[in-house]
Amino acid sequence: MAQTDNAHIADTKMQVSLPSIGLYDAPRDDAGLDTQCLFGEGFTVTGQKGDFYHGKLSTDGYEGYVPKVGLTPYMTDATHRVIVPRSLVTRRADIKSGMMFGLSLGAQVTVLDNADLTTASQTAHILTPQGDGFMPWRHLVPRDHVVADWVAIAESLLGTPYGWGGRDSGGLDCSALVQLALQTVGVFAPRDSGPQAAHLGN
Repeated sequence: MAQTDNAHIADTKMQVSLPSIGLYDAPRDDAGLDTQCLFGEGFTVTGQKGDFYHGKLSTDGYEGYVPKVGLTPYMTDATHRVIVPRSLVTRRADIKSGMMFGLSLGAQVTVLDNADLTTASQTAHILTPQGDGFMPWRHLVPRDHVVADWVAIAESLLGTPYGWGGRDSGGLDCSALVQLALQTVGVFAPRDSGPQAAHLGN
């Protein structure tokens, strides 16, 4: 890819538009999976090659290549994050209206009708690249919310399949489990186990 192409796209802020996308060590479909980017997370593009963007995930600074189809131009800052292992987004507030996609613990969403969680409304109206979506309020917390027991969050993921490089509740690895659980109590954890041990200690 020509240098001018990379210069044109450098420092462009985008947003993950699919439930999760792989972040790879090379711009190929068969490259090694380093981690996953979750819905709504920011991604700063530093270059491009073929069908992939190179850049940095805003959540933890992890760098690598992601498929272009998994990103959209930055829409807006997320207001909430998913606090349960898995939630579903539907086309309308009626749960019978049809499923759009599922979201993992840690996914970030923008709530359009930011009603208080104590109101009678049970469904949050969210913004998605595919149009408006709806999901249960009880599956969301404000982005800056701190839980009382992060270990309980980790335990809620018992039985999740192990997946090398996975960070989605459909399949994740050990360091992603630690990172996602600590995120709910407001503690930043690096993505990989080595840096976690150095940064977090015992």
